[in-house]
Amino acid sequence: MVKIRGFFYFMEIYEKILELAKYLYDLILLWRGAISGLKNTHNQKEANLLNSLFRFICVSLSILFFVYSLEMILDMTVSFYNLGYELGRR
Repeated sequence: MVKIRGFFYFMEIYEKILELAKYLYDLILLWRGAISGLKNTHNQKEANLLNSLFRFICVSLSILFFVYSLEMILDMTVSFYNLGYELGRR
């Protein structure tokens, strides 16, 4: 029973990480569409500014996503360690 609970906990963390990755990908597609739309209107200065902003946001979100994923993995590792400790005590 304990192993099943640990597996479901792992799957919940995995689903959250995948959901975050999906949102990041959608944001990238949205901003890329906005930049290409500006480039088509020959407004190069605004397109370059938007491109710089896009890169800053993507790098910031990527760092946050990495830190959040690391936090989830560490949380899962500690939970499995505690689970093993509890099983060892029985």
